[in-house]
Amino acid sequence: MNTLILTITIMLVTLLAIVVENKKLTPLVINIISMLPITVGYYLLGIDQKNQAVWILCLFSTISFLLGYSFFKLVVKRKDNYQVVQENIKDFNFNPLNYLHHQLFISVIIIMVIYHFLVGGVPILSSDVETKRFSFSSSGLFGIPGRFYLFGIPYMLIYSMYYVKQVNNKAAYKMIIVAWIFFIVFKMLSGFKGVLVDITIFFAFSRACIGKPIRLMKILSFKSLLLIFGAFVFAGLISRLYPSLRLQNTNDVIIYLLARLTELPAQPGFYVLTHLNEFEQSRGFYFLGEISYFFDKYFHIKLLKDLETYPIDKIVSSIIYKTPLSDDNFIAPVTVGAFPGLVLYFGITFAYFIMYWIGFFYAWIYYSALQANDPFKGAVLGLTLYEINIYITNGGLIYLIINLTVMFIILYLLKILCSLLARLIYGSIRKSYI
Repeated sequence: MNTLILTITIMLVTLLAIVVENKKLTPLVINIISMLPITVGYYLLGIDQKNQAVWILCLFSTISFLLGYSFFKLVVKRKDNYQVVQENIKDFNFNPLNYLHHQLFISVIIIMVIYHFLVGGVPILSSDVETKRFSFSSSGLFGIPGRFYLFGIPYMLIYSMYYVKQVNNKAAYKMIIVAWIFFIVFKMLSGFKGVLVDITIFFAFSRACIGKPIRLMKILSFKSLLLIFGAFVFAGLISRLYPSLRLQNTNDVIIYLLARLTELPAQPGFYVLTHLNEFEQSRGFYFLGEISYFFDKYFHIKLLKDLETYPIDKIVSSIIYKTPLSDDNFIAPVTVGAFPGLVLYFGITFAYFIMYWIGFFYAWIYYSALQANDPFKGAVLGLTLYEINIYITNGGLIYLIINLTVMFIILYLLKILCSLLARLIYGSIRKSYI
């Protein structure tokens, strides 16, 4: 009976999202589809531990998010007369100086990521790929190259797509081709088993951000299904490189991949929601403690003096895998998820309230991105939207806010620097021909 209820509710939530988005693969639909296997994971864990309430709680958090999004689209968007731009943003003429500026901007991002791999090592080529793939700060320079690797690559691609939308010529298309090539290569070198899935999702996501979402029916085409199948085959092959998984044959790989889609990402959040009494501190402490941890880590500012604080994901991981909680130990990364994290921060009632407003804010960012008339602004909004998607499934609110803020400041300063440099180079070239 519970299985039937789960199936019906999942189908209804998915159908509602599809109807709200007019049968298009928008960021909302991608987000909802990403959350559904994890909901199934909560359900399966509930069967094992005889607790069927957790999957219902988590499903309602997804519904809260969807309601917030729908309210913005159906009420606020119509009231404020948002004009969704589907064609070219403006009738831009090709400007060589402007093109040089964009080339320099994207080239610096690519160079920073190459530097990250040269100094920190290439995870896929490492003998310890399972842990090396998480060494984002191994290249030094205050973790800046690592941030370009994490956030700069998707930003670069969205930025290029907005520029192509403005300037529809061969030079602009060459830029997007270069951006896609480096995006795919860098992702493949990362050592993560789900990179082809990520690339496929990001392709659909980035198209939606510039007002060209894929029709859902196209997903059922032979080419799309073959691509999805290939992505999961690749994930299985990379999984064999992880020694801790001990995958001996194809059957082991299939069982692991199914668990990785459902139970494994749900396990940390399930633990939080079923062991709230084991978290001894008050709810607000974990929120403040996480802020204090990252301020101390990134800026060496100790907000909560004389108290040792850690992010929720590290605390939960240390409990599940019985690893001593210390920055000196390798704490296996886990995905607590947005909703369980908010419950631990503020309690369950306020967590639902926040999920609703995250959905509202998510819709506002999406429709602002569709209206963006500048590649930098559009890419900032698009990357924020993409990272919120990741936050909802993985958690890590404070990490996301701090790192996105720092990254956008770095990118803005880089944009100014590249603009000045482009003027100098362009001016020198013009003088040489006079």
